Amino acid sequence: MTAAVVASAPVLGHAQATIDNIKQRGVIQVGYRPAAAPFALKDAQGQPAGYAMEFCNGIVQRLQAEIGGKTPMPVKYVEVAVDQRLRLLRSGSIDMLCDSITDTAARRQEADFSMPIFVDAVQIMVRAKDGFTKVADIKGKPISVIGTTTAPDVVTQFAAKNGLPWQLNKGVGADAAFGQLQLGWAAAYARDGVLLATQRAATSSPADYVILPDRLSSEPIAIGLRKGDAGMRKLVDGVITKAMQDGSFQAWYDKWFIQARPPAKPLGIPMSDELKTLIAKSK
Repeated sequence: MTAAVVASAPVLGHAQATIDNIKQRGVIQVGYRPAAAPFALKDAQGQPAGYAMEFCNGIVQRLQAEIGGKTPMPVKYVEVAVDQRLRLLRSGSIDMLCDSITDTAARRQEADFSMPIFVDAVQIMVRAKDGFTKVADIKGKPISVIGTTTAPDVVTQFAAKNGLPWQLNKGVGADAAFGQLQLGWAAAYARDGVLLATQRAATSSPADYVILPDRLSSEPIAIGLRKGDAGMRKLVDGVITKAMQDGSFQAWYDKWFIQARPPAKPLGIPMSDELKTLIAKSK
């Protein structure tokens, strides 16, 4: 296995199918973001791992079985930055994106997505010592968000709908946004719930922070694919459906969200009703 950071790559014609590109290139290129635990990360040996990677490894096996011939086709794992991931999909520099990326209408203008592998929600984390128990308690107070995520729009829409005059403080990344909460510059920090739980688990004192139960949205997380490639999406959805049917989906979920494996921390997040329904419908 190899890992590389792609700075630039030639743009491929949009009409060219992903599987045809792989055949011509002779290598499967899997994009992942190692800072997206528990969806994607590096294990103790420095290799790609995580919940989303379990699905992508299954997709790689299916691709190798279909187009690899007698000799397994090599795989290149490409580290991607959060602001480059969709560009790399569009250009054909990666064949799939294994990340914590949310399937949204805006992002569908640039990429396609598999069926959901996780359903999250934007939630709000506060300091335990501040005593907030519900989002209404934060009325009129500043909330930190990461500017490049879906959280700013979700928080703004939720606030308008519920008459909550929140002030948004946009951070350039997860550490900056969380830092505002830790220092008391913001009364709360909004992000996808599982990512809040991951950040909290990584602190020296997780009990100092509370994730409020209110769910501000429904956020389907999926495997990112090149836009307009129906054949690749059919293959990918087939792998995910098989994992639902044979128990692999549940096993992977338990491994990364209930038990967790180093360097990820145990999160204890039960499976959502939305995912349970998808699994039940697949059988």
